[in-house]
Amino acid sequence: MTNVKPSFSPFPVQITTSLLTFHLTPAAFVVQGKMLFSLFGGKVWVENLKIERPFSPAAKIKADVNFEDIDLAKLSQHLSFGKIKGLVKGHVRNLVIAYGQPESFDLVIENVKKKRSGKKQRLLEPGYKLKKGNG
Repeated sequence: MTNVKPSFSPFPVQITTSLLTFHLTPAAFVVQGKMLFSLFGGKVWVENLKIERPFSPAAKIKADVNFEDIDLAKLSQHLSFGKIKGLVKGHVRNLVIAYGQPESFDLVIENVKKKRSGKKQRLLEPGYKLKKGNG
C-alpha cells in the first residue's frame, strides 16, 4: 500500500493504492488495480481506468467509481451553491469523458442512515425554570 497526500488538491484528500499495473500503447493507457481516495469524510475508489487515444485531443477517459460515507456538509464547503447535509454512497459505472465533458455514465446515489448513539439532546438543562419577562 502507498499513501500520498497531494499538495495540488483544493480540499483535504489522501490517496491509497495497492499494486497498480500500467499499460501504455499509442491506442490506450490502461491502469489495472484500484485507487482509493479518502475525502469528505468517506472513501472513493476508482477502478478500470482506461484512456483511449491518450496522445490525441479526442482522448476518451473511461472508469468505474464507487463511493461511500461521503459527508455532504464537507463537500458543500467547496461548492458555490449553498450548504447540504447528510451522508451518501453509490457508484458511477461506465463513465466516459470525452473532450473534457461527461459523455455517458450510470449513476446511483443513496442516502446513508447511520445509527444514532442513543444519547438524547436537551434544549434546556433539567431543573431550568422559565421566568416571565417584562416585555
